[in-house]
Amino acid sequence: MKRFLTEFFYYTRTERVGVMALLIICLFLFALPWILPWFKKTPAVDDGGAYQQAWTAFRQEAPLTEHANEAENKKIRVDVNKPTREQLLALKLPDKTVRSWISYTRKGGHFDDYADLARFRGLAAADLARIRPQLIFPPERQSAKQHQQTSSDKPREAVLYPFNPNTASPEQLDELGFPRAVAGNIIRYRQRGGVFRRPEDVQKLYGLTESDFNRIKPYLVFKKDGESEAAGEEGAQRYTPITIDINTADEETWQRLRGIGPTLSRRIVKFRDRLGGFTHVGQVGETFGLADSTFQQILPQLKESPIVKPIPINTVDAATLSTHPYLNYRLANAIISYRQQHGPFNSQAELSKVMALPKETLEKLAPYLVY
Repeated sequence: MKRFLTEFFYYTRTERVGVMALLIICLFLFALPWILPWFKKTPAVDDGGAYQQAWTAFRQEAPLTEHANEAENKKIRVDVNKPTREQLLALKLPDKTVRSWISYTRKGGHFDDYADLARFRGLAAADLARIRPQLIFPPERQSAKQHQQTSSDKPREAVLYPFNPNTASPEQLDELGFPRAVAGNIIRYRQRGGVFRRPEDVQKLYGLTESDFNRIKPYLVFKKDGESEAAGEEGAQRYTPITIDINTADEETWQRLRGIGPTLSRRIVKFRDRLGGFTHVGQVGETFGLADSTFQQILPQLKESPIVKPIPINTVDAATLSTHPYLNYRLANAIISYRQQHGPFNSQAELSKVMALPKETLEKLAPYLVY
């Protein structure tokens, strides 16, 4: 055993020298952190003055930057009823929201105040709260609405006419004076497959007061096996179908049609004025918020007329042309630029050479253009 240990721990001279060198190197590296400070000059200790000066300068500059950014953002002021795509994108709104907003206003939609914009489904509440300081509302319409709300506590007078609770649209229910909660209950009841067959079924609606039921009862109309049944024949006889001229009827005349209340009549007239007149009855159906079911119901009562305001395509400017519902500033500017480069338009075929102008848009514009 002794011999084994002796042979195992035996080192040659070279090996012993190597082990000693390795030990010396390890000790040197271990002691190096304590040795280096003896050879390194210690710099003067900063008493914090330079750091404090830098920090103070930063704090003084930061508010200026924040105020500058805030001032830059406040430069973006957007008219809620005449926004451009560039303005809305500058407000960092989603592209889907921008398209919905532009489409709504071009079709005659109008925001009178902040509450109207809050009800716009295309704009998220968080985005609306963020951009609110940069929005411009029409002061005259807003003040008029506020005066109307404060001067009278009476709700808007309902427009009563015979209606079928199984087919009435949300707009019709609103015009008939149904509270929103009750109108929602009617829609949900129908979506679940429910059918109103008699006045008692309507009376059971949750939220419908007895006074409201008695008010609408004479106008309830039900259908059975393809035949019409009126819960109040007297109410049905009060309604007399009329025919109106789509280009001369005013708001009050439009309200004489089933399903057309003050809001829709105002939108129809405004959309017609922006177009320059309806060229055919189908254009009435393009009015924003007019349900197709309501439009199909009033369609037989609409009469065309050739009263259309022409657009002098060779003299009109881009700003005026862009106000037409079928165009925007980009398309209007493209038309004017092409006219300036190639001369006046002599026909629709020449106007079709404007590459930025879609074919369907040109077809819609054709009845309004004069060369």
